[in-house]
This record gives sequence, C-alpha cells and structure tokens, in this order.
Amino acid sequence: SPRLADISLGQDLKDAGDFEAAYNIAYRWLKVDPNDKAALCLMASIMIDTDKVAIAYPLSKQLTQVAPEAAVAWMNLGRTAADLWRYKESLRAYKKALRLAQDDVTKSSICVNIGSMLVDHGRFKEAEKWCRDAIVYNPETTKGKANLGFCQLAQRDWSEGWKNYRHCIGQNGRYFAQYNNEEMWDGK
Repeated sequence: SPRLADISLGQDLKDAGDFEAAYNIAYRWLKVDPNDKAALCLMASIMIDTDKVAIAYPLSKQLTQVAPEAAVAWMNLGRTAADLWRYKESLRAYKKALRLAQDDVTKSSICVNIGSMLVDHGRFKEAEKWCRDAIVYNPETTKGKANLGFCQLAQRDWSEGWKNYRHCIGQNGRYFAQYNNEEMWDGK
C-alpha cells in the first residue's frame, strides 16, 4: 500500500540519519490515524534515536496497546523505560518482547538490551547470563560479546573479559587510542 511504502521510506530515512524527513512521514500518517501501528513504531524509534525518550515512552506504551502481539512494541517500551530508570517495567516489557520475538536476531537484541539494563544497575552476574543468551541466539553479536566482556571485567575476570570486551573497541563511541606505539592489552 502507499502508506506502508511511505512508512518504509521513513524507516530508511531514519536509519540514514535524516530524522526530520522520517518524522514528517510518521507525523503525516499519525494525523490520519493516531493509532497507526507502523507510524507509531517509526515515531517512537525516531524519538529513541534522537534521545527524546520521555516522548518515546508514551508512544511506546501506546504501541503496546494497539499492537500487543508485536515484539518491537515491547522492545521499544523496555528501552524507553530503562532509559527513564523504570527498571521493573523495563524488565517486564523486555521479557514479553522475548516471548513474542519470532527470530533469533531479534531475541539476541532483546537479551543484549536486558543485559545492558542490568549492567546499568550493577547487576553484572545476572547481566552475564543475558549476554550469553544473546550470543547463543546470534553468535555474531558484537554488542552481546562486548557486554559480556564488560560483565566479566566488572567481576575481575580480566582475561576472558578483555577477550569479549575488545569487540566494541572502535565502535559506538569507544575509540581505539594507542599511545607511544604500545601494544594493546591482552587481559593478562
């Protein structure tokens, strides 16, 4: 349909970082139907990606009401609740998303998010379990390996922790810096 094609274009624009153009598409369809599942999902993800979680949170809650069967709705709610330090609500939403998820990559992402939230609360042992689950679902998950490493380092497992944490060096704002040509630490 033209609506879904337009919202798909909005998703592509969001992914490319053109948030204003993506916002305009989502807003146009939400004016037609404020409960449009695809438009709500796009708008919530735009708000998440532009660090407007206080706006994304009620959008995500609404999305869980109009699309209770959609794992992404619950995943967005989990993410926004976590960013607003609503720990219990976030965990419930993530666990519901995990039950609804239909593919292993999505399940891995949800486990990564749960692990990250638990790391934020200093619950490294519990987070480690979720990070390992993420890797089982998707052995290629860089975030899952990096978060596992973070958990291991926090628990003083230097060698294993570094083997895993090093996967995030050079990504997501974790820049590689080398001083005086020294070798990269190997965890020992």
